[in-house]
This record gives sequence, C-alpha cells and structure tokens, in this order.
Amino acid sequence: MKIMLEKVADEDPLDALEMVDDLQRLGVFYHFKDEIERVLDRIYNMNDKCNNEDLHATALKFRLLRQHGYNVPQGTSMISSLHICQTFKG
Repeated sequence: MKIMLEKVADEDPLDALEMVDDLQRLGVFYHFKDEIERVLDRIYNMNDKCNNEDLHATALKFRLLRQHGYNVPQGTSMISSLHICQTFKG
C-alpha cells in the first residue's frame, strides 16, 4: 500500500488525493503518515496550474492540503485558475 500510494501520486494526482482521503476516512492514515506527507508535498509543489482539474479535484486538493498544514490561499485564486484553464481549453 505504501509503494502504491507514491506510485499513484506520480501517475495521477487526483487518484492519490482520493486515496489519502480514503485512508483518513477509514482512520488508518497514521500508518501511512510519512507517505501521505511525501505525496501531498509533491502535489503542493506541482507547477501545473492547468492540469485538467475539475471542481471536485480542486476542492479535495484544497481541503487535504489545508488539513495537513500547507499554505493554500483561500478564496478565488484556486477557482479562478480552474476557470481560466477551462476557458482556454474550449
């Protein structure tokens, strides 16, 4: 499970976020604390603002990063970048 969590983070950040969320909801996240921190750190440091995120992905990313102490701005900055990305895609 630990290896799979890090592998998923490289391939699909949304799947990794959902896996972290599932581990938290099941109450077993403390077994994977180091792996979760590495995954969230990778996702936080990603520079792709236009990475095909929908509202679900944006909200999940915002919530998990804030819960784990990352400085994620609240308000319209995440949503506006989502809107700009969708506008350019057509």
